Amino acid sequence: MSVWYIDSSAGSGDLSGRDENNPRPSYVGLKLSAGDSVLLKRGTAYRDAIVSESGSVNSPIFWGTWGEGENPIVLGSVSATLWKRISDSVWEWMQKDEGEVCNVIFNKGSSFGTLRWDIDSLCENGDFFYSAYGSKEVGGGRLYLYCDKNPCDEWEDIEIACFKKRNLATAKENVIFEGITFKNSGVHGFASTNASGITMRNCRFENIGGCVWDAENKVRFGNGFELWNEAGDITVEGCVFDQIYDSALTHQGQKNGEYRTPSNISFINNTVSNCGMAAYEIRDKIPLRSRFSGNLCDNAGMGFSAQGDVRPRRWVLWPDPMGHHLFIWRMEKPTENGELVIENNIFGFSFDGYAEYSTASPEAQAQIVYRNNTVTCERPVMRLGKRLDAEALN
Repeated sequence: MSVWYIDSSAGSGDLSGRDENNPRPSYVGLKLSAGDSVLLKRGTAYRDAIVSESGSVNSPIFWGTWGEGENPIVLGSVSATLWKRISDSVWEWMQKDEGEVCNVIFNKGSSFGTLRWDIDSLCENGDFFYSAYGSKEVGGGRLYLYCDKNPCDEWEDIEIACFKKRNLATAKENVIFEGITFKNSGVHGFASTNASGITMRNCRFENIGGCVWDAENKVRFGNGFELWNEAGDITVEGCVFDQIYDSALTHQGQKNGEYRTPSNISFINNTVSNCGMAAYEIRDKIPLRSRFSGNLCDNAGMGFSAQGDVRPRRWVLWPDPMGHHLFIWRMEKPTENGELVIENNIFGFSFDGYAEYSTASPEAQAQIVYRNNTVTCERPVMRLGKRLDAEALN
């Protein structure tokens, strides 16, 4: 079992990464084995996704931190410093993108660009248009930004979130992440297909998503923590999700037309705000032996995902409302032995959604157990078109 020390500012020593005095500048290229640990120095930043090998049940791979200071940051964005004026208030970004431009982040997330679907619609500071929505090729299009003056004079810091490697982190089996910030992804924060034994603890996910799903219908997407198809023994605990285009936490999807059943999913004691779709999106199947517990969920439907859209925000089932704390859909039948416990959560403000919005069949809905949830938003629950009161979540 090896411990690897990583420091993006490393420039002296033997750079072997074997101790704190000789850290590697990057985790890219490491060949990990079960039981290995990769420690990122606090206060540093990395512009490469974490693609982890698998550990074993008894010896997981650990991604954590060393040193003092703020969480190390894994970034999915490019720093934008070169602009060329092409008209009175329209500027072209002169650097090379890393796939489709999905979002523009100003001053470390204090504000965001507004996506426009054609260059003629650029009219306010911060409006942006990318000439090749849907293209994932590096340098596949050009980015145009509306600004009354050089963008670098208007904003101290500009980051361009691109499609890049799609996810800021991914792992298949028996991997732990702790104390890392994942920021400025054009698509997802963490995502994995058929994952098992994944723990995400005390991490942050900020400014995630915005990639174009369907340019013709003006639909975008991107989740904080996504499990696709089968997933088992998953824990997300003590994490913060803020400014997520779609959902903070979700399990969904199919492979070759087959929906597999998630099991032992624990989303506990997280703080979620400014998610365009939901804090917790439950899709396709009620999981087995799973819980959503002790989470603080606020400002549903808020944040950058609503910019440029007339309410309700566009999504796959538009014009249904969007921006809920719990979103349950694409479930026509129950899961054999399915059980999901939703308890001890606080569901706060929701702009144009509900604490819960469900299109699940009554049989599937009956497999969800609600206990001791606090609801303060004005519209508590909508199930199959019927509005219910707050007691529906208790």
